[in-house]
Amino acid sequence: MRRDVVIPGLLLLTLVSGCLSEIRDEMTEFRIGWGNKFAARAAWKNAQGACQGIGCPHSFREGFTSGYIAVANGATGCPPAVPIISCHNHMWMDRCSENDKMAAWYDGYEVGVMAAKADGMVDANRMTTRIPQPTPVDYSGASQINATGGTAGASVDPAIPPSPIAEPTELGGSQTSRLLQEALQ
Repeated sequence: MRRDVVIPGLLLLTLVSGCLSEIRDEMTEFRIGWGNKFAARAAWKNAQGACQGIGCPHSFREGFTSGYIAVANGATGCPPAVPIISCHNHMWMDRCSENDKMAAWYDGYEVGVMAAKADGMVDANRMTTRIPQPTPVDYSGASQINATGGTAGASVDPAIPPSPIAEPTELGGSQTSRLLQEALQ
């Protein structure tokens, strides 16, 4: 009898706690990632005809899909310093040198970024949040010190001359501390 009440109670407590939201976040991230991969594959199928005659087509395709997915996942579109190449790719089928493969990968990455931006994938997975508005500042009568040592926002009386600023070379250590103490009082 107690087991029938305790086990569902613990299950309910676990589901209500933060674990459920973490699982939901992981599932959403997984779904978005796979959706972006399918969108990249569909974009490659559309662009494949225009990319005929490339020396290393498999390397180009890997770069294209990597660039497309990166932009769809929220990256800026700048290529990485080291290419992100998956273990299960067909780049080994390209009959060209390693340098040509890397050049084709980077070219494909740039074309994939352009295709993703053209398809509107830049903000596709962005969540809109409220942007905090700047707090309005009242400058009427505010006494703020500006870069020249004067006050900004305070009224300036032309009859009162500005006070001279002592040169640092004229002040000694004890005189400086005495002036600071006088200013603070």
